[in-house]
Amino acid sequence: MENKVDYTFTRKQVSDAVGRELTDKEWEVMASELEDAIDYYFYDEIPRLFTDIDYLVEQDSKFD
Repeated sequence: MENKVDYTFTRKQVSDAVGRELTDKEWEVMASELEDAIDYYFYDEIPRLFTDIDYLVEQDSKFD
């Protein structure tokens, strides 16, 4: 098991989500905003998720 999580948003995924193709500048700005949002979400939500870790492990174990 690796000690990291990688997740990629593609330009197409973001374009599909907003309903149109992004310009190069829009994509540059949106990519930066997505990185910031992930950082914010990580530090805001990880402690909350960890309070449910026993339940989450139990649920995940059902698929082992």
